[in-house]
Amino acid sequence: GGGFIYAGKSTLPAVKVGDSIHVTGKIGNFATAGIYQIVDPTVTVEGSACKISDPVSTTIADIDSHRMSRVKVEGLSVTSVEKRT
Repeated sequence: GGGFIYAGKSTLPAVKVGDSIHVTGKIGNFATAGIYQIVDPTVTVEGSACKISDPVSTTIADIDSHRMSRVKVEGLSVTSVEKRT
């Protein structure tokens, strides 16, 4: 699985896919997304080269039920991209 860590002005260690981390902080609400996040975090890398879970195959219609998980959506075409500033 995965999650959101809001660093704010905190400095976080460099992490990469497959790292095992320990996170402490406060639970906050990321209101615009309707999800929780960890605020004012302390992150410690405890290991590396850990096996990550395989992605869950799903459809775009059902993707929201797999929040914080790795997903695989087949047959998906991107028809346009909006540049945000």
